[in-house]
Amino acid sequence: GECVVYGHLCEAAKQTCEDPDKATPGNWVCSCAAPSTGASKVGGVAVCALDECVAVCPTCAGTTCASAGQACRDPVKSPLNTNDWLCECTGDGVGSAEQSAAQCSVDECASNGG
Repeated sequence: GECVVYGHLCEAAKQTCEDPDKATPGNWVCSCAAPSTGASKVGGVAVCALDECVAVCPTCAGTTCASAGQACRDPVKSPLNTNDWLCECTGDGVGSAEQSAAQCSVDECASNGG
């Protein structure tokens, strides 16, 4: 099938290749590999997203931020850019940390109105 020829394009983008009808040329498909999401693309690389704050995967945040009462943010939601999620302090807390709960400090001037 065509995945023998074009599969490397899908694999380089961390996607899977499928050739639904090996007798029909040009119908190979790249699909997002779980936990990435996005529409498959016929004859090319799909556009996939991976939000490491929401998805379940080895590089994902899981409950790290939430269990510390913090917000999780993934600045680049791409399966090609992993391990970049942050825990960010909420409320009056200031601070953030990559791939772990943040050490939050309170700006007492800001929290007391100036």
